Amino acid sequence: MNRALDLPKATLAHQNTRTPANKGFLLLTTCYLLLTTCYPLFASFGDYLFDKGDYYNAITEYRRELFFHPESETIKFKIAESYEKNGDIRNATEYLKELGLKYYNDQELMERISLSLAKNYIALGEYSLARIELIDLQNKEQKAYLMGITYLLEKRWGQAGSEFEKTDDAKLVEFARKGENLPVYSPRKAGILSAIIPGAGHIYTGKIKTGIMSFLLTGLSGYLTVLNIKNMDYKSALLIGSLGLNRFYFGGIQSAIKSANRKNKNKQEQYLEEIKELPLKEGSRNL
Repeated sequence: MNRALDLPKATLAHQNTRTPANKGFLLLTTCYLLLTTCYPLFASFGDYLFDKGDYYNAITEYRRELFFHPESETIKFKIAESYEKNGDIRNATEYLKELGLKYYNDQELMERISLSLAKNYIALGEYSLARIELIDLQNKEQKAYLMGITYLLEKRWGQAGSEFEKTDDAKLVEFARKGENLPVYSPRKAGILSAIIPGAGHIYTGKIKTGIMSFLLTGLSGYLTVLNIKNMDYKSALLIGSLGLNRFYFGGIQSAIKSANRKNKNKQEQYLEEIKELPLKEGSRNL
């Protein structure tokens, strides 16, 4: 009877001597099973944050996922896309460039990388780099559209129109052609007019008050110069004459030329804004 009663106690005592090791092994096993079985549930949290617009925290979650799947290009693209959505285009671009160096032998993947890089470079205003990324793009229509956009943003209307013709989008072609024929002020003409009659170049570009002021100041400095010469005050004549010649006369010529260039630039920028209201072909604005 006693031996029968002592047997469970002996067994229990034997188990107690191995409790710490068993607990440690059990804890590690449990953690492993939780991570491996529940990982798909956690992995979707990055997408959840992304869909909610919390791109900053989505990046953190995607980086955690990348720890478990370091070769997943899908997760890496999600990180780059999160950077883009968060307004950090430069970080997104650097991340995509690293992907391009790693997966340069994967043609399908490089197509996605090049397309994303081209769009980022356009957003950064680096249009020549965008065109380099588009050279080998297989989607010809999308390639022509993005090429046209880069030329359009550089006000290279003719080249933009040529590219848009490949997209079969008549609205874009017409828009580029009109941009090529926008009425502009001639900087050369503005300069010549101001050289002949001070202020005339400004009036030509529509800055009438500036033109009248330039004419009066140049004329006044000339009058005072002549007056001081007649009074044999050559020092004052030299001082006023130099000021009038350099500041008002030659300065007025340069100012008229800049005014013409500035007016042309503003007109082109205003025209480019109209593309936002243009009823483009479906998918054309897929930037």
